[in-house]
Amino acid sequence: LRGLVLDSVSAALGGREDVEVTVSVPPDLKVRADEVRLKQVLLNLLSNASDAMAEGGRLVVAASAKGGKVSITVKDTGHGVDDSIKDKVFMPFYTTKDKGTGLGLAIVHRIVTEHSGTVRLGPGSDGGTIISLTLPIAGD
Repeated sequence: LRGLVLDSVSAALGGREDVEVTVSVPPDLKVRADEVRLKQVLLNLLSNASDAMAEGGRLVVAASAKGGKVSITVKDTGHGVDDSIKDKVFMPFYTTKDKGTGLGLAIVHRIVTEHSGTVRLGPGSDGGTIISLTLPIAGD
């Protein structure tokens, strides 16, 4: 999982120097999910975070295991998501972006639920957004 997260961060941020990135993923943590589809989830989340931090900011990606599940969080210090639209952001074709398709978070939701996981969105403690995913941990 760690390598996939690092590759996704690099691809989504494209070398931006105005975003401070912290990745906290244990090197041996494995999740039971299709790697290509999980990478799409991460790219969608990280691209949204990057877009939300047009002026720069902090991005934290963390993962841990507990009770047979892997928890992955993506936190940014961007403009955040207004409470009035929180329930709409996972709906297909809903977007607040001028050039968005409204499919990114809908795809995230679909892929995560198809892998017996959950996805939640909430406000960050210092502004921005936190997206939390849970997915089954890979067995040995």
